[in-house]
Amino acid sequence: SLLAGLVSYSAALSEEKMSVWDMTEIAVLSASAIVIDIFVHYVIPHVPGQVGSISIATLPLMIIALRHGPTKGFLASGIIFGLITCLSDGYGFFLYPLDYLVGFGSCAVLGFFQPLIFSKEAKTYNLKGEIFIFAGVVLSILVRLIGSAASSMINYGYTLEAALLCNAIYIPVSGAIAAAVLMGAYGPLLNLNRFFQARALKQE
Repeated sequence: SLLAGLVSYSAALSEEKMSVWDMTEIAVLSASAIVIDIFVHYVIPHVPGQVGSISIATLPLMIIALRHGPTKGFLASGIIFGLITCLSDGYGFFLYPLDYLVGFGSCAVLGFFQPLIFSKEAKTYNLKGEIFIFAGVVLSILVRLIGSAASSMINYGYTLEAALLCNAIYIPVSGAIAAAVLMGAYGPLLNLNRFFQARALKQE
């Protein structure tokens, strides 16, 4: 399954080209997400035995998905960010497929809403764009919740109820914060897109 997924993803990525601007933007936003994640894990005190933590590390990853589409969004969030944070967290690589690849790769879901959020007629804040940002983030949260809950059951032997309970606090709260920031920054993101349009948006 992993080999088939890598082959399929490689075929999808081969159809997408990156400009130097795209690569730089994705690298800077991915690095920002990693810095935020490190700050949350190593600077902010944690409760002993705490399963997860509330963090906005996914926010830069969602911006990548919005600006560059789901394929590049998954490359940045699931593969680059997911792999680096899995290694730096130190919990074990066995958690990578569900907690990191699926969990953080879920940010790419927002990229599927890109044509609706950054439509040609959208010049400033509008209800349609705000609704689709919210819907995209909610779907992203659900995918991450499913991945993390499945990991808790498979890797730690949790029951379904316990797996949902331990993940159903920090993941939705983190997602709600990201959704609020994205919806609040929708106007500036439209302006950014107007002056510095990503290749994926130019091809629309």
